[in-house]
Amino acid sequence: MRADSKFLLLRLFLLGLYILSPVAEVGAQEFRSTRNLQSSPTSAEPLVVFPNLMGRRHVGVVLIGDSLSFGPFGERLELLLKNSLGVANVCIFASCGSSPENWITGEPIYNTKCGYRQSTPKTRECFISDFNHGKAPPPYPTPKLGKILSKYQPDLIIIQQGTNWMDNFHPNKREDINRIYRIINGIIREIRSGSPGSRIVWILPPASSKYPQAVQLQIAESIRRCAAAYRFRCIDSRSLTGSYIKGVTGRDGVHYSQVPAQNWANKTYQKLRGIDPEILAAP
Repeated sequence: MRADSKFLLLRLFLLGLYILSPVAEVGAQEFRSTRNLQSSPTSAEPLVVFPNLMGRRHVGVVLIGDSLSFGPFGERLELLLKNSLGVANVCIFASCGSSPENWITGEPIYNTKCGYRQSTPKTRECFISDFNHGKAPPPYPTPKLGKILSKYQPDLIIIQQGTNWMDNFHPNKREDINRIYRIINGIIREIRSGSPGSRIVWILPPASSKYPQAVQLQIAESIRRCAAAYRFRCIDSRSLTGSYIKGVTGRDGVHYSQVPAQNWANKTYQKLRGIDPEILAAP
């Protein structure tokens, strides 16, 4: 065999050893991994879900609610808002059992155990955590207002809150009333800081047969006083729902069955249109 042929065979043999060597195999794996989209660094993931670098998204309405917004009242109001503004202009955040303090940045995280619903213009952010054949949903953390307002810049913020305050509220205790004032101050300050141009409307708790009238009246009056002091608007739900008749309005004295809840939502929507006709034009 000629010398040059032997030299060529030797080169081919050495090249084969390199290709089959462990070093070459690791290098190939690294090459594949750099082209695998699922191996993107964790720090880049929030930019995909929430594109902060592109600025906040402008929307018409953000609604922050409790179990009443999670249920048929919130579902109906959401439909009316979307029919008026369009699906891309409405955000709903409803956490069962929540109170205003649970949404304030810096306060302890509230994990709802009875349901959470979220609807935004981004499909990947929309989901419902609910009971399944009697089995409770897993606990879900209630988002903070600061986080929401860092992603969405609303013209109007609707707060449907206050009913869950009634469980441990004593209308004759000044510290209980002062605590409500402090919490409302905190939530309004967070909104004004995160979204200075947003108008605020607070949907007061509807009528209930579970809680004493004195409790319901005092909480509603406390929110109204804060509205006058901090310059936001209120909707008096009790005047819209009338008395709560257990077995007709609902079963537990707090939550509303479908027809009464939808009637309340229809009337609430008309009040919202009267308060802010620039945003909520006729469908």
